[in-house]
Amino acid sequence: MFKRLKFAFLLVSGLAVAAFGEPAVLHSISELNAAVAHGDEGALYALEASVIITTKTYGNSLVLQDETGATTVWVHAPLDLDTLRCGDLVRASGDVKRNGRGGLSIDCLSLKILERDRLPEPLPVSGADVLSDAFPQKLIRLEGTVTDAGPDEIDVNWSHVVLSVDGVTVYVVCYTKSSGSQLGNLIGARVSVVGVIRSRIQGLQLIKRNVLVNSLDSITVLSPAEDLFCAPDIATTPLFVNGRKPEQTRLAAVGSVLAGWDGNKILLRTDSGQLVKGELSQENPPTCGSRIRLVGTPETDFYNVILARAYWRAEPGPIPSQEDATPVFPNQLQWEQLGVLRYDFSYHGRAVSVTGVVCSMPTPGIDGRLFIDCDGRLVMVDVSAVPNAVRDLGVGFVVGVSGICVMETEKIGISQMFPHISGYRIVPRTADDIRVLARPPWWTPARLLVVIGALSLGLVGIFVWNLQLRRLSERRGRQLADERFAREASDLKVVERTRLAVELHDSISQNLTGVSMEVRAARRLADTDKAAMQEYLDLALKTIDSSRGELRNCIWDLRSCALEEKTFDRAIRLTVEPHLGDAQALIRFNIPRDRISDDVANAFLRIIRELVVNAIRHGRAKTIRIAGSLGGDTLLFSVQDDGCGFVLDASPGMEDGHFGLQGIRERIKVFGGKLVLSSEPGKGTKAVVSIPLAATKRT
Repeated sequence: MFKRLKFAFLLVSGLAVAAFGEPAVLHSISELNAAVAHGDEGALYALEASVIITTKTYGNSLVLQDETGATTVWVHAPLDLDTLRCGDLVRASGDVKRNGRGGLSIDCLSLKILERDRLPEPLPVSGADVLSDAFPQKLIRLEGTVTDAGPDEIDVNWSHVVLSVDGVTVYVVCYTKSSGSQLGNLIGARVSVVGVIRSRIQGLQLIKRNVLVNSLDSITVLSPAEDLFCAPDIATTPLFVNGRKPEQTRLAAVGSVLAGWDGNKILLRTDSGQLVKGELSQENPPTCGSRIRLVGTPETDFYNVILARAYWRAEPGPIPSQEDATPVFPNQLQWEQLGVLRYDFSYHGRAVSVTGVVCSMPTPGIDGRLFIDCDGRLVMVDVSAVPNAVRDLGVGFVVGVSGICVMETEKIGISQMFPHISGYRIVPRTADDIRVLARPPWWTPARLLVVIGALSLGLVGIFVWNLQLRRLSERRGRQLADERFAREASDLKVVERTRLAVELHDSISQNLTGVSMEVRAARRLADTDKAAMQEYLDLALKTIDSSRGELRNCIWDLRSCALEEKTFDRAIRLTVEPHLGDAQALIRFNIPRDRISDDVANAFLRIIRELVVNAIRHGRAKTIRIAGSLGGDTLLFSVQDDGCGFVLDASPGMEDGHFGLQGIRERIKVFGGKLVLSSEPGKGTKAVVSIPLAATKRT
């Protein structure tokens, strides 16, 4: 692979020399960054620099720094990045290429280690410096106090540390899998961090600056944290004051553990009787009934106080006796009213008992949920904390289950009016909380299989006798399948031709009819009113240009494979990419492909394309945001740009030869949808489209 890349590199260099003479080779990072900034695609470089960051997160990349600056390069050279260390002095060469996002990136085709331990001296910076552009990708050092730390909840290979530096919050990220206890030891400590300032965290658009470090070894503890468990008690500290969180970033709760589930969640009743949910960062959760001190970051769902990224330790003191379970029926916990599921939250944290038949067993090591049927209603029993309770159970057993009722709620913002309960579960406290009341009958599925096997031996003769008949049936079945496939293919062709005919009639045919009328009008005014004739001819020319664009789009639709993509993000990218030019499209379309029919998908892909073309052509936009979601049975999507904007009431229309918005409205009208435009001069344009899916199914 490297030989082919090197050959291609030499070939391109040779062709450039033959055509234009000896090309200029850049020998410093400042020159290389300037070439990228000026869009010099194909620029060559050969330089010596120190490696300050190595990562294999999203491809093999390095951050290099010399006396003139720092930059990121993408390594295509035959060198295992595991052999590289921070501080290695390397000789790197390659060129500037266009990447898949439409921008330029620096490819490294040759890399050689010259010396070890040549790490440049980090530049001391402040918290305000991190938020500025003063030190782009250079090796820096900053000091601050750790206010929070923990592994990433989505990608466990990432670790995050939050610093308070001179009153500025700084996010430190590291591509290192770390345990919660290892990161928890940093909370409250004053540390020194050596890394590089990056523009954003991957996937977190609201964090514009962060510090990327090679490993947790790049974080040095200057003064250790105070005792983690000395946080203020939640009983004496208000969770929110005037809609704001308390100044303390961590609070403590003391009480007994009522229930534990999902491996890292517990429900605690404090000494004052308050219910507190804990989301643990430790790997060893406490047992039910134990008395603990829990410390974590305060959050809420308006039902519970939640201590997130929490740690615990045993706490001396009296342990209250377990509450007697109250027999309940599932319809007391959950019922339906006017088509909406309702829950009785008064049972949250109380001991209850139910009786039912085991419908499904948990998967060992993967899922700790047991489902039982109670008079036609499924009840979830979480046995992740007491897996031995189901060791002798099986499907069909009649059981009595006692445990703590836990209502499942979602964390929400402080300004949200109506909190949401998504379900409930019963969490046994000990293995004795699940009692077998009756075993399944002797006639089990396994014994039924034995009987079927015995009968199968008697049917062997019949199977032999039917062998020829089966072959004949298979041959005839294949013939029928081929005929049906041919018929379906023919029907699909007819449908596609009909759709294309409608598109041509609704757009190009009508536009050409308008051109004909405008030319005739111009012809009548040729001898009487030259100015009016010129206006009609200009309008006809604009209409012809619009028709040409529509025809080009129809041809593109015939050749496009966008509808065959598995995700709409990729389909939209394929649709708008030919029209972007230097603009950037940010796409977040959270809609399953199988929920949308091809007709609707084709329609909104064309709508999005038209909106993007308008934003670039008329608004001169540089960044276009495309987002979509499902709201019940309604398809919602929006296209927002940072272009020049326009006055809605004064926007040109069909009489001026602008047919884009009218065409969009007509496409939306077919599906009973709505288009809402908002724009102001200098503030960009936003288009929001809603299409009811129920109406599209009827059509």
